Order: sequence, then structure tokens, then C-alpha cells
Amino acid sequence: MIKPPLGVTPRSIWLQYRLTDLIEAIDRYDAAGLDPNKEWIEERNQLFFDLYGSNK
Repeated sequence: MIKPPLGVTPRSIWLQYRLTDLIEAIDRYDAAGLDPNKEWIEERNQLFFDLYGSNK
């Protein structure tokens, strides 16, 4: 049996990884006493809404 070639990571999983990366980067900046990049916060908020909706 021949296995098909690898495809791509599903979008929902990639977005969850991206959200985790953003949260961790924002936390590191906060811990260092620095203001995180405004774009990171905006992207984090949008990804959270896209993945989980406004009720969570």
C-alpha cells in the first residue's frame, strides 16, 4: 500500500499554534516590563474570536 504524500496542517490547528505563540510572546514582553506590539494584541484578539467566538 502506497501512502499519499503529506499535505498541509489544517487551518484550525495552525491558527491555534499561532494564537499560542502570540499569547506567549505577549506574556514574555509583559514579564520584561515592556509593552507588547499593538499588532500582536489585535491579532491575538481576532484569532481568539475566530476560533472560539465571542461567548468564550
